[in-house]
Amino acid sequence: MHRAIFPTSARALLSVCLWLAPSIAGAQSAPLDPAAQAQAEALFSEGTTLLEAGDFAAACSKLSAAVELTRGEALGGKVMLARCFERSGKLASAWGLYTEVAAKAAKAGQSARASEAAAAAESLSPRLHRVALVVAAAPSATPSLTIVLAGRTLAPGAWSTPLPVDAGPLEIVVSAEGKTSLHRRVEVPAEPGTTRVEVPALEDAPAAPPKESASRPAPEPEGSFWSGQRATGLVIGLTGLVGVGVGGALGFVAIGAYDDGLVEGGCTGSPPVCDDIQPVNDARALGDASTIVLFSGVGLAAVGAVLMLTAPNANVVGASAAPSVSIGPDHAFVSVSVAYD
Repeated sequence: MHRAIFPTSARALLSVCLWLAPSIAGAQSAPLDPAAQAQAEALFSEGTTLLEAGDFAAACSKLSAAVELTRGEALGGKVMLARCFERSGKLASAWGLYTEVAAKAAKAGQSARASEAAAAAESLSPRLHRVALVVAAAPSATPSLTIVLAGRTLAPGAWSTPLPVDAGPLEIVVSAEGKTSLHRRVEVPAEPGTTRVEVPALEDAPAAPPKESASRPAPEPEGSFWSGQRATGLVIGLTGLVGVGVGGALGFVAIGAYDDGLVEGGCTGSPPVCDDIQPVNDARALGDASTIVLFSGVGLAAVGAVLMLTAPNANVVGASAAPSVSIGPDHAFVSVSVAYD
């Protein structure tokens, strides 16, 4: 027996013709955009060529894109895509397309195509592998329970029904409000049969941690620069500066008083010999007093500076100081009285 062998280009042209005819005859909506139609034709032609070459993955991708561009109206394209799925081992996807085409072709009056697709679906049915979910909780027990099988959400009525699935890894996600989601991965064999997947009752989701209060404790007030020690140091330092000024002034007065005492006392020579030594002694006492006041002021100024430099910042503590200076013929002193609020 001899089989006629057509060139690849001829087979591709024939495939495009088979694609175009049903797409026009079976259209139920507005005509396709010419650009989309042209793209679909190119994809279909390339997909058919790849399918004949045995590159099923690339072929199914091209044919699927072509079907999508025609909004699913090209029944011939869907039949070709179903054949591609069948040859690549995606039997459930092929069975689903054959079944869809059979129904739509019958409705469109394409009896030959409807019979062909129905026969293909019937021949595939015994070869399918199915997955049936065994759900522990009734749908009424958890109204928000949702089951997603292979990326598609199942209606509650389909949970216990054995559903055809393609061979390979299968993702099952079960979720509900207030529950911890369940993720299952099932390896579906290529052989016909049924795999039952237990779906246990979902556990309650862990309680959310209490939200932290938006209010924060008030920060500790920063210490003021003018602490009690620093304020005291300032008062003492200023008092010391006053003492330095008073001591310097007394020194000038003592020098003048000494010169006048020499004249008044009739003093001559060096050291002076005086008729009356008292004015000279008074001038010397005043000079000693100016020295005491001067150095006391220097000391107080130094103490005040030390207090200010070593004082930490703190809340202001009220402080008042009352300096007093006492000068006599044979004495001189500076005192400071400090009081805190």
